[in-house]
Amino acid sequence: MRCCECVIRGLVLVAAIAMASARGAGAELITNGTFDQDIDGWSDPIADPNTTIQWFAWDVHSSPSSGSLLVTTNMAEAGLDGPWQCVATTPGSHTASAAAEVNTSIMKVDPFVEMTLDFFATPDCSGGALEGGGYAVALITVGWETLTAPAVAPADTQSARLRFLVGGTYDGKADSAFFDDVSLVPEPGDSALCLSMLVALGALVGRRSEWLRDARGCVCAR
Repeated sequence: MRCCECVIRGLVLVAAIAMASARGAGAELITNGTFDQDIDGWSDPIADPNTTIQWFAWDVHSSPSSGSLLVTTNMAEAGLDGPWQCVATTPGSHTASAAAEVNTSIMKVDPFVEMTLDFFATPDCSGGALEGGGYAVALITVGWETLTAPAVAPADTQSARLRFLVGGTYDGKADSAFFDDVSLVPEPGDSALCLSMLVALGALVGRRSEWLRDARGCVCAR
């Protein structure tokens, strides 16, 4: 029996929606990227008194119930010290993003902010970084700006490190910057996408007979 045209169109439409949803899916890897109450999950492992990190009640969305990550440095250049988070991940495309703002009211020169994304062949971000990391830098003058760093994790990747750095004014004063809405999302690989598509299509096939019975007004031919 050849299915009636309206039922076929229904199957194709729902299948396309399911496949599009599978392609756009990606689990958030960052913990506490909105800093609602604290900066738990973020580390500043280098014992450098020139750089400090803390929670601050200033939110990118001006929410009174949330805050941001405040990074203050006395270094002329960004250097290597800054807050970071290490997360487990797998090879493939990733996109890191964050909102950033500087406290220009106490500075003579606007500092720059950096966001770096590095991949590692170890589960704890130890050892040397692999090729394929991402990088974003901005010289912020007014308001919040969005940093975006797309990157592709190579075949040996087991973990990723997202880090923020602040500095570069050379004015002898402390440089401060706020970070909020931090995100790191992997794109599904080809195998994961195919699996999602097969599961979605399997569910559609399982309901095919039910839809055929409910297809009122359609004309089917043998």
